[in-house]
Amino acid sequence: MIPDPRRARSRRGARHGSGGRRFAGTTWAPILGLLGALLLPARAARAGGYEIPHQAAASAARGGTGTGRAGDPAAAWYCPAALADGGGLRLQVGVAGAASAIDARSNLDAPDAPWSASSVHGPSVLPQLHASYAHHRWALSVSFGLPYASRVHWAADWPHRFDAVRSELRFFRITPAFAYRFDRLRVSAGLHLNVGRIESFRATQHIVEEGSVQLRLGGVGLGVDLSAHYVFSDALSLGLSYKSRAAMTLRGDADFEVPEVFLARFPDQQASTEWTLPDRLAFGISARLREDLELLADVSLTFFSVHERTVIDFEAELTADSVIVNAWRDSVNLRIGFEWQAHRRFALRAGLSIDGLLGPVVPDERLSPSAPDATRIGLALGAGVPLVEGLELDLFYEHLRLLERSSTSADAPLATYLGRAHLFGLSLSLSLEAVASSSPDAEAGRGPSEPGSNPG
Repeated sequence: MIPDPRRARSRRGARHGSGGRRFAGTTWAPILGLLGALLLPARAARAGGYEIPHQAAASAARGGTGTGRAGDPAAAWYCPAALADGGGLRLQVGVAGAASAIDARSNLDAPDAPWSASSVHGPSVLPQLHASYAHHRWALSVSFGLPYASRVHWAADWPHRFDAVRSELRFFRITPAFAYRFDRLRVSAGLHLNVGRIESFRATQHIVEEGSVQLRLGGVGLGVDLSAHYVFSDALSLGLSYKSRAAMTLRGDADFEVPEVFLARFPDQQASTEWTLPDRLAFGISARLREDLELLADVSLTFFSVHERTVIDFEAELTADSVIVNAWRDSVNLRIGFEWQAHRRFALRAGLSIDGLLGPVVPDERLSPSAPDATRIGLALGAGVPLVEGLELDLFYEHLRLLERSSTSADAPLATYLGRAHLFGLSLSLSLEAVASSSPDAEAGRGPSEPGSNPG
């Protein structure tokens, strides 16, 4: 029987202050320690607030806005309906990088105080690809990106290595869509295919020696995308986007490094869990304040409350399954951006983003080293430079702050976390307009880009 996680945490409390070398000296101690380790895979999978909103350099420079904007190749990701403008072929390929760090320290009332640690993350690479073709009233599009990812690495010998050492999550997404225009209203429908994996690693304690448990699970899931875009005038357009949840079964390996006496009970084996990527609803606006200045804003709601609990099912009958209550919350996110056509040779961009506007995804009582989630505030800058006709280079940089918060968890370290990240990237965009005579807009005397399309 797996002990209650709160009780298991209190029995382990004494060892944290001594770097994990001390353990309750009873004959049941190694068994309880190892059973507690089984809670780790599910807990480490809780990479809270793991959404990556930036899927294009120009959008990232404007704070991650894009739902209300037309004429932009990245609309294939943010709002495919906006592409039904007769604008022809649009291609965009890009890459973004991220370097982050998280600092942790014990709370003043923690039984193992004082201690402090910093994560040891390396840089991450995020690929992006968007393609679309619009003709007459319809458009086809496809995008490829990494909308959900998280990575938390602590030093192998840090004081709380028995709670977490490494936790990673990556889900790639492909999104084909079809869009159609009804005068000023455009709509789209499509699918999203998700392929990804979660991994976790932590140390385990066995009185006089240490072991480890590592979990690697992967799977595939499908969802639905819907969007709408309305052009009020040359100066104003609105967008609405819905991306459904995607449920999937993740399967893979659970590897245990334990003393020989425990091998029969905890062998290397197969494991599985049910995982759901959350629904996401976004509303965006694009407004031209003057001919050379555009204001954009997005408000989105990501339904992380789908992660009510996590169950790890181990293949071996002697290895008890693990059930963890997550109690995640939905996330409200706000993004505001500007684009200024400072010169005919380049445009300047700036943006502000707040993820977790009404509070972070993971509540204080569930905050842990494997999911040190927090409200995130980002400031971004960027530029767009036309290289030749139809070809543009976009660049961005963003500084991201994870606001300080403290854990009140009964089964994780009583600690305070804060973090920072540097994001940067570039993209190349190619736009080849449809032949003017073949566009319904051309027939109306408007050209392939109708009012409000704001080519990007």
